Amino acid sequence: MDIWRIFGDGVHGASAALLKYQPGANIPRHRHEGVEIIVVLRGSQTDEQAIIAVDELRVHHLHTGHSVRSDDGCLVLVWEQPVVFEGPGQKQSIAHIGPPAPNIASSPNAADFAMLSACRAASPSRCWPA
Repeated sequence: MDIWRIFGDGVHGASAALLKYQPGANIPRHRHEGVEIIVVLRGSQTDEQAIIAVDELRVHHLHTGHSVRSDDGCLVLVWEQPVVFEGPGQKQSIAHIGPPAPNIASSPNAADFAMLSACRAASPSRCWPA
């Protein structure tokens, strides 16, 4: 998975990022130390509750946990407080995954940001705030 931080570091307080899941990628079971809000911009992802498809918004509340996978890959905008991975050897913040190596081909592009802008214009209540 590639992570592009918009603000914050994922460890101290709120942060926002674009997450790009490659096909078959997953995030192990983790617990939210605050609210997480996600909007799927492209593709879909699945957790124990449901499939979250493109243009859908999902809120995970304080102390809830889940694992996430994307069979076909997806691009997600996330606003969150730090998370803690559960299970042996997984007590770390998602921030420790670290930034991806620069890769023009996998970077969010103008079309991704245009999609977010169009979503905000068409349905501000369903899109991540400006």
